[in-house]
Amino acid sequence: MRPLFFIAIPFLASCGKPKSEPWPWPIDGVAEVRCFFINPEDRYGIAPLVGKDGSLNPSRRPVEGLVLTEEQELAVRESVLRERPPYSKAMCFYPHHSFLLLDKSGNRLGSIDLCFQCNQHTGIKGLAKYVDLSVLAYTIEQLGFPIDVEDPNAGDPFGPEGVAPGALDVIDPFADPPASGEPGAAGQPATRPESK
Repeated sequence: MRPLFFIAIPFLASCGKPKSEPWPWPIDGVAEVRCFFINPEDRYGIAPLVGKDGSLNPSRRPVEGLVLTEEQELAVRESVLRERPPYSKAMCFYPHHSFLLLDKSGNRLGSIDLCFQCNQHTGIKGLAKYVDLSVLAYTIEQLGFPIDVEDPNAGDPFGPEGVAPGALDVIDPFADPPASGEPGAAGQPATRPESK
């Protein structure tokens, strides 16, 4: 009876301890994760987000990337680190979506490139062999990126300047009135984003 008593005490003692961070990154110091759309004009583009020389892919959109919220970062982290049941993968790899991991000083720590056409991914050491593609796709779509790059209507959501169309056209209700002849001035149509 005593052996069970000694086994139970460490188990019960561990129940009251705070849990560690779920699915911690295998790289220390990750403070921010940014998402990019890469190779937007080349559906068979093979260039990763970070080249062998350390340079960032010049086709990336937006240029600075979109910073993930804490919830999105946790979803991505768990999706790429927690092993999932096997699924079929193609032998190709045409990445169009990437995550860049940064420390609190903005230094690059690593990246993860995804190809939803091929069900493939590559990047930092410690990634699961089979990731949760549905959660990754959902998170990426939340950010405004198309998943199906073969869709002719998908296009490049951020344009060549890396800014979403209409993003700069939003009228600030607290700004000074526009000067005569500018959009929104008296007698001029206001430029507004299209509502969906």
